[in-house]
Amino acid sequence: MTLLASWLGAIPGWLATLRTTHEWIGGPAEFRGCEPEPETRWSFPSHPRLHAFDLARWSEEGRPPGAIVIPTIRSATEPRSGLRLAVRLASNVGCPLVVLVSKEAAKQESIDNLRAQLTHEVALRTLVVHVAEDVGDWTRFMVDDLEISRAHRRDGWGRRLNDTGRKRSLAILLARSMGWSSLLLLDDDVYTDAEKGHDSCDRHGTPDSRTLDETTLQAAVAAVEAGEHAVVGFVVQDFDDNSVLFRMCKVLGEKPTQFIGGGAMICRVDDRTPFFSSIYNEDWLFLLALVLWSENHRAWAQAGSLHQDPYPAYEASRAASEELGDLLGEGMMSLVRPGQRELPILSVHDWWKVIRQRVALRQELSDAVDQWSDPEREQMALALKTVAVIHDDLKSDAAFWCRQFLEYEYAWRKDLKVWFGLLRKPPEPHALFGSNEVMTAGVAVLAGALEDFVNEYRADRQGLLSLNFFRRLWAKVRRPGESRVAALAFPKIIARESDPVSTSISS
Repeated sequence: MTLLASWLGAIPGWLATLRTTHEWIGGPAEFRGCEPEPETRWSFPSHPRLHAFDLARWSEEGRPPGAIVIPTIRSATEPRSGLRLAVRLASNVGCPLVVLVSKEAAKQESIDNLRAQLTHEVALRTLVVHVAEDVGDWTRFMVDDLEISRAHRRDGWGRRLNDTGRKRSLAILLARSMGWSSLLLLDDDVYTDAEKGHDSCDRHGTPDSRTLDETTLQAAVAAVEAGEHAVVGFVVQDFDDNSVLFRMCKVLGEKPTQFIGGGAMICRVDDRTPFFSSIYNEDWLFLLALVLWSENHRAWAQAGSLHQDPYPAYEASRAASEELGDLLGEGMMSLVRPGQRELPILSVHDWWKVIRQRVALRQELSDAVDQWSDPEREQMALALKTVAVIHDDLKSDAAFWCRQFLEYEYAWRKDLKVWFGLLRKPPEPHALFGSNEVMTAGVAVLAGALEDFVNEYRADRQGLLSLNFFRRLWAKVRRPGESRVAALAFPKIIARESDPVSTSISS
């Protein structure tokens, strides 16, 4: 009876989504006729509240993560502050270091530069993986083939300009293969004051001015492995980790709220750890997936802050590559409510409102930049003109683009289910190393044999699987009448012949 009641309770949600699909199939004329009025003034979206990490509670139970993972494409001539931070932490807590390289970072000079930073002991547990240029069988997702993911994020040969998300997904698959129950994910351009010769992070304004050090890292690992949080992250400050448009908002006298992201994040790894897609804000989608699939009301926690190496803040090409992902991330993040364990589906009308609000933001910024005296005003103006071209395209073909956002929501959920199936039965380490996810002979330990590394650091995966099983069983016992069916339903989306859509999703 409980199962029947759950399915009956989900019917209104299915009907609502099918009604939206019916209105969509009616065509752009009907859709635009019922569009909401734009806001009179754009306002900043409110990010979900982060839980403060309780360092005192978990510090005595601290332990090292399964590994520290850092993806990089940068050459040895660039700062790569995050690599120095990763090397220092791996050395001090005694865990493996995994460096996922491609492009310039895969050249011998860059590898030699990394080796020069390591003691022999750390080199023995440092794994370098040369990730293949083409997407492999295990990190191929439907959402990455949608136009919303491809637009402005491919080079002239159709190759991805940024492979950070894919590398992080590969790191999660590696962790499952090796039996690691937690990872520290780091970007190669983040650092603490220690990397610059300072003693502390006194300038940081987050809880107790903490930053990423050995004590906080090991305490956070204990918390995520115990199920207190799914992730414990750090906010990037000083050179804010925002998109170009949000970084520009200082001309309006505003400062967007900073949020945790993949740049510095300790995450639990089990058979429900999400993947990272190839769109901008892929780390936010990772966090949102934890809301969709996790029973934990305290899934996200913040443990402090750190810095980021500066780069050209207002590049027009960067603004273009970020825009659609920023729209997607901000729109979906707005759905999260305190205590909520489901992530609703936005309708095409909701996405049209998100687009119009974004256009209002860009117009406000353009007006403000025209009146602002700043050395970087010309770069800001060029970036805004580039984004304006994208917005004109969104408005001229609103039906297609709103459909893309809607398709992303459904395809993302389907991709997650397939991904979780892979994580439940992950490949053996050597099968992963020999797959089309990495270059031929592209996996090596900086000092020592690969076989010795696997034997030394591979953990027992079965215990973690049993723990996850009983955790989910206990959650069902505590809340027997609740169902998540409505949030996971996949009603059919029918493509009209006139729509240039390559992906069709059905239940």
